[in-house]
Amino acid sequence: MTTINKKLKLKRGKKFDPDVVELAVGVIEKLFEEEKAAAPEETEEFRSIRVLYQPICEANNGASIQNEGFICLQDQVKGTLMPSFYVPVAERAGRIMDITKYGLEFLFADMARSKLADSSLSRIFAVNISKECLTKATFITLVRKLIGDYSINPQRLVFEIDAAAIDLHDKKLTESLRAFRDLGIQLAIDNYGVDNASLLKLQDIEFDIIKIDRSFIDRICDNRKTYEIVKNIIKMAKDLKIDIVAKGVDTKEQKELLQEMKCFYMQGRLFGEPDYLSI
Repeated sequence: MTTINKKLKLKRGKKFDPDVVELAVGVIEKLFEEEKAAAPEETEEFRSIRVLYQPICEANNGASIQNEGFICLQDQVKGTLMPSFYVPVAERAGRIMDITKYGLEFLFADMARSKLADSSLSRIFAVNISKECLTKATFITLVRKLIGDYSINPQRLVFEIDAAAIDLHDKKLTESLRAFRDLGIQLAIDNYGVDNASLLKLQDIEFDIIKIDRSFIDRICDNRKTYEIVKNIIKMAKDLKIDIVAKGVDTKEQKELLQEMKCFYMQGRLFGEPDYLSI
């Protein structure tokens, strides 16, 4: 796997640093100009788009239960650009729908190949979808087409939505989320706990999975308040019959504490880095 250029990684709270945004805009525009020249037909795939996968594992036995797909941009000089780097810029530049469209083509193709190659790989695939895509009527049409083209059971698919992006007053968004759930696609609320209205969102939208933000997991071993917050999030999810996934589990100590709290699904460097799907 190509090493991610550390200089391009956005620090938490620095998303809109002017120098970083200027660099991101330049990289994205360069990639799209290259693709436009190399693939003038709109139906051709962007060669710079790749999907990397990180396992979501059952902590008790280490077995992978999901593949979370990250739609990435590949640059020959800068390396692999993860969504946390390019998405805010791509959204403002009106490019996110194109990137997601071609990324989903790769993801659905991998889902189809995994089913044929090995039943143990035909598990659930998850991918984070931008609010900009979810609120477009053309997006659900695209997803329906991909499900049919690749003969995919929609129950094998999870759409993750960043908690901070969910606006309960956005009728288009809430209707879209319900429509995807009606298709059989599972919904996950990503980075849970960092926004101000996470509880309200669980009340008004039916989610299947809660993914606890890694900022909590980073501190559960040395901060009693954080430990209690995470413990109560897990208990609440269980009471609501919602699956819970802890993100950013990087150490054995974090894993053991989460197991004590009855959180058994985890994701992080302890279980594997994002990489290409091996089939």
